[in-house]
Amino acid sequence: MPPVQRNRLCGRGGAPATLWRPLHLPTVAPGGACPVSARHSIARNLTGGGDGPIYATHADPWRVLFPPPRNSLASGTGWSVDKTPFVRKRSFIGPFVVRGSRIDGAGVLGFSGPGGRRPFEAFQFAAGRSEAEVAGLTGWPTLVWMTSPGCYAVQVDGTSFSRVIVFRVEAAEQP
Repeated sequence: MPPVQRNRLCGRGGAPATLWRPLHLPTVAPGGACPVSARHSIARNLTGGGDGPIYATHADPWRVLFPPPRNSLASGTGWSVDKTPFVRKRSFIGPFVVRGSRIDGAGVLGFSGPGGRRPFEAFQFAAGRSEAEVAGLTGWPTLVWMTSPGCYAVQVDGTSFSRVIVFRVEAAEQP
């Protein structure tokens, strides 16, 4: 299985050390039902998983090509990759950290920026920074890397919250 980069951070940084709390992800028995997080309408024609103030905007279930096509950043790496912007409530401007894992079996989850050519085990974001506009909300274009289909969870830690977003990744049909 391909490793995540030893360097545990991606992004411009600025997240205080106090945000690096222990992970509290759920576990699911192999073959068990994936407890997917409820999706909420967060903007016109946009839904997000989780309870905020940071939302993952991937589809449910998330369909990803395994193995990735030859023209993919992930081709030949043992990973598959797909983009999912993380967006924030308009009122949220604090720093936060995103980390995650597969919760129903073997598999690894990683993160990188839109031009990233390798996954890191965590993404950190400084207070008030965002990189893009998504459906009128500010957010961060993020590549999420995974090694296999399954049930995954990300933990988003901010100064006053810790939220878990659970989602399914399914193998998409090759074109």
